Amino acid sequence: MKTALRILAPLLISALALWLSTKNVDWSKIAPILSQAKVMPFVWGFIVSLLGFYLRAIRWQILLQPSQKISAWVLLRWQVGGILINNLLPLRMGEIARGYWAGHKSSVPKSTVMATIVLERVFDLAALVLIMSILLPAMGVSKGNAALTPLNIGLGIAVLIACGFALKIFFRNRSLEEVLQNIQGRLPEKLGKIVGNFIAGLHVLKDKNEVFKLLALSPLIWTVDIAVVAIFSRSLDLNLNLLQAGVTLGGLVLGLMIPAAPGAVGTYEAGGVHALSLIGFDPTLAFSFVALLHVLQIGFIFIVGIPALFMEGFNPKTFYAEMSSSK
Repeated sequence: MKTALRILAPLLISALALWLSTKNVDWSKIAPILSQAKVMPFVWGFIVSLLGFYLRAIRWQILLQPSQKISAWVLLRWQVGGILINNLLPLRMGEIARGYWAGHKSSVPKSTVMATIVLERVFDLAALVLIMSILLPAMGVSKGNAALTPLNIGLGIAVLIACGFALKIFFRNRSLEEVLQNIQGRLPEKLGKIVGNFIAGLHVLKDKNEVFKLLALSPLIWTVDIAVVAIFSRSLDLNLNLLQAGVTLGGLVLGLMIPAAPGAVGTYEAGGVHALSLIGFDPTLAFSFVALLHVLQIGFIFIVGIPALFMEGFNPKTFYAEMSSSK
């Protein structure tokens, strides 16, 4: 029953999201719109997106540095492989696979690797909230939307800042070893070791210079991603400026965050179409662009991801066996 729910729930979410993204679409106009698509904007967009992948690998390298120094190019392969797995399996399984995979290919414990992946998402979320808090009011998108008022956006930023100070206070007066000893002493030996390894993955937060690098890299990564969307938009003559591309990217990322079918089918389209509709684009043109972008991005990830999986010797049977044994 649980297995059936795990399979059906994401499919139902994707189906609902796909319906929401297409309910105002004029299907007779889709083919003429797509037939006019230019190829070169996607070529240039994918080239620039490689820079974004590399910057993410550099950030992951910084997070893993206290445990082991790993080549950014190796981390790049692991990341691309994880994205490919996300396109094949539901519920963002690529993130879990990346953690187990990196744990096998390095001396870093798997729980420590997972802690660095969690930190990646925290820095991503903080950077995205900061960028959206600037772009939405600048575009006038937040007007008339109760959830996007300056007050609510400010509260969201305040919560993130408060969390940062809480972490700082948590680690300031006690050494990491004392924290680990306190937590491990209250847990069974095996679980205590896992928790200890996880917290060890947060060790980078004690180094101000490394935290500064992470805070600088995360907005830069999202800026590159925004530029990629702006470049892609030239294919169908949407010609998004950086502000519009930023709002569009925010919608796409929101769609990716919702648990859905593999590849975020449906939720990706719903997020992108809604964002473009808020800006003022026709739903049919918006859906055509987002659907084309989604298909080509998945294809691009397969092209670069499959060689990465082969190069690293990723074994799906081993991964599933370890996942089963860890339950």
